[in-house]
Amino acid sequence: MGLAVMALGAVLVVAAVLMAMFGGSDAEPVAAATTSIPGTVSSSGPSSTTTTTPITTSAPATTTSSPASTTTTQPAETVEEFVSAFAAALVNGDAGFVMSRLHPDVVGAYPDGTCRAWVDEQIMALSDYRLTGEVSGPTDKTVAIAGAQVTFEAVYSAPVSFTFGGQDFESSADFILVDGLVYWLGVCE
Repeated sequence: MGLAVMALGAVLVVAAVLMAMFGGSDAEPVAAATTSIPGTVSSSGPSSTTTTTPITTSAPATTTSSPASTTTTQPAETVEEFVSAFAAALVNGDAGFVMSRLHPDVVGAYPDGTCRAWVDEQIMALSDYRLTGEVSGPTDKTVAIAGAQVTFEAVYSAPVSFTFGGQDFESSADFILVDGLVYWLGVCE
């Protein structure tokens, strides 16, 4: 009888371990449970007595973990999207946007206020700004800025047209993608 009770206890322990290992990740947390199974211990000696001692087994506690958090990132702005926003800023007189998207290396190459004055006086006077062809790139490009030759990496170029001082112009504009935003290259005059 004692061997049968021990075997039953061993089966319960193995079953609990297997359930913990293969029970699935959707299981709710379970507090440890205690089961008592009476066992028999006999001793032989001058007098024969039988004592009942409980055999205790514990089911292992299971826990669930929350799913890993995910971060979504916005897709990078395209040159086409930027040119549309740039044109809208020109129409709306938003010199702050136009200035904030002039590449920082361009702004840093000139004395303080030079690029802002150029944007306010000349760039904000452009109208009907638009792409007139396909965007090409990226490629490296060297530009004369503040009397020095500066090479920029990953430059996109596109043909554009605009009106300035009542005359229509066609030109090529250069753009650089930085941290998902498009910046324009210019020569502050």
